[in-house]
Amino acid sequence: MRKIQIITPTGITIIVGLIWGDEGKGIIVFRNSQDADIVARWAGGNNAGHTLYCYDPYTQKFGALVVHLLPSSLPWGKQIALGAGMVIDPFALINEVKNARSFDIDPIGRLNIDGRAKLVTIYHRVKDLAQEIIRGKTGEKIGTTGRGIGPSYGDEVDRCGIRMSVLNNGDDFEKILRQRLAEKGEQLVDLEVFQGLNPEDMTEEQMKKVLNVPRENVLSTPSALKMEKPNFWLMQKKYGLMVQQR
Repeated sequence: MRKIQIITPTGITIIVGLIWGDEGKGIIVFRNSQDADIVARWAGGNNAGHTLYCYDPYTQKFGALVVHLLPSSLPWGKQIALGAGMVIDPFALINEVKNARSFDIDPIGRLNIDGRAKLVTIYHRVKDLAQEIIRGKTGEKIGTTGRGIGPSYGDEVDRCGIRMSVLNNGDDFEKILRQRLAEKGEQLVDLEVFQGLNPEDMTEEQMKKVLNVPRENVLSTPSALKMEKPNFWLMQKKYGLMVQQR
């Protein structure tokens, strides 16, 4: 496949899909990231992905490396940024890092996660499935992947999402995270879809995975921003200074 040459006067290339996905963004990013310093994802979660065919030094064959959160520039060894608009499932992120290492590719040393990105929890995934079951009773299923993306963004709009920066709260981060997860568990029980749901067990399972996310890769959130028209900026749902810090 011929490389698509993209030239921008600022040195920043933005690749955006204009329909529902599957436009070929992954291959365009892959082909044009060889000369980049950093490749960033600004939004989305692990509900879609790209398949990269990489050389496996252990089997000495080419194999499929599937990425959902990490960008398709992964094999080039570039700096990676997961932006503030993303919703990140630690289960998926840890699995992707593990799979990449099986191809002798280790992204951890070049992975930068914006602390304002939201955490997708096991509760979001279960709520996603529960809501689909409820919609199915009236024939209104939306075809969700069940990976908790919608409910996580819903929490962001409701200003009760859990930021990745919770990992940077020192020794108190476990206490804070458990408190937030307990709140999510109570909401699930109210849906009355799954019988025998035990929020405490789900919290423990979630904590095991979150504790494996390297905290040094999560960047601190800026404490202040100075902008004109503060009445608008302060109310912005992600960067606004009035957003509840979770």
